[in-house]
Amino acid sequence: MKINCRVQVSDRTLNVLHPLLKRTPEHGCLVIGRQSIKNNELYILLQTLKNQCRAKYKVNDNIEMIFDKFIGHGKATIRIKEPPHDLLIQSDPISLKDLGSMQHLQELILSGNRLGKDANTKWDWLDQDNIKKNLCLLDLSSNCLTEIPNKIGKLNGLVNLKLGVNLLTVLPRSMRRLTSLRYLDLSHNCLQYLPEGIRKLQIIDLNIRENPFEVVLQSHCHYSILVPSLVDCAAEIILNTSMSYDASIIPRTLVTYLDSATYCICGKVCFQNCIRKILYFKLRFPVVRYSFGDIIPFECYLCSSRCYNLYGNIV
Repeated sequence: MKINCRVQVSDRTLNVLHPLLKRTPEHGCLVIGRQSIKNNELYILLQTLKNQCRAKYKVNDNIEMIFDKFIGHGKATIRIKEPPHDLLIQSDPISLKDLGSMQHLQELILSGNRLGKDANTKWDWLDQDNIKKNLCLLDLSSNCLTEIPNKIGKLNGLVNLKLGVNLLTVLPRSMRRLTSLRYLDLSHNCLQYLPEGIRKLQIIDLNIRENPFEVVLQSHCHYSILVPSLVDCAAEIILNTSMSYDASIIPRTLVTYLDSATYCICGKVCFQNCIRKILYFKLRFPVVRYSFGDIIPFECYLCSSRCYNLYGNIV
């Protein structure tokens, strides 16, 4: 990967610019790749037009953070652990967005970008294998978001998710698959209830302050459980066996169908052939930050008459 850009190098220990560059940004070339065919180690190589000497930075386990709050304006900063340097980059916005494909990216801070106001906001980057495997921290706070895509459930390595100060009324059911999640900030939103699958996660710190959680109590409902379709049966097998799937293997419509699967309180996949009901549970995580009582409404699904009789009257 190669980016033609203007760049400064800031030494955090001295709070001065690296001797390689002047105080004003210089035109240069930033390359991310291997030093040779025999060496699999990834490096960031930086070379300016006026100074042919290259600054070399190791990538593997050496990128502390990428600041891309202003990436839409063609600005980003790569924070290196060792040496403690910040690479301040100015480039064409389209080229700079390719930084999101870095194989060892662990923290991504996108707060304060008003992503919810942009009708063209795409979430395809969540499908990248390196993102799903390595991303540990994702900060989407203060973005005017009204929804979060089901793809969020594919981030297998996610430990810290920040969704505070948005306009969210519901959360995707796929969040139940975030088994590595330990810190979840949902504060200052418009949430009416939480997806039931969150109760089964091993969260250490949950922040749900300043959410209304206003749900109209439901009257008794009549229900009937139908015979599942062949599509539902096949989809259930795929999810229960943890088979990998994407749009390169099956049609994209089926990928969306699998991503939006519903689960019964008993843990069974039930898709559309189920009963939806709002039930109330007490949060039992080690740390829960809330504005009022800790008995919260959850969106629940019941796959059978037996489960409805067991759980349907919980309040």
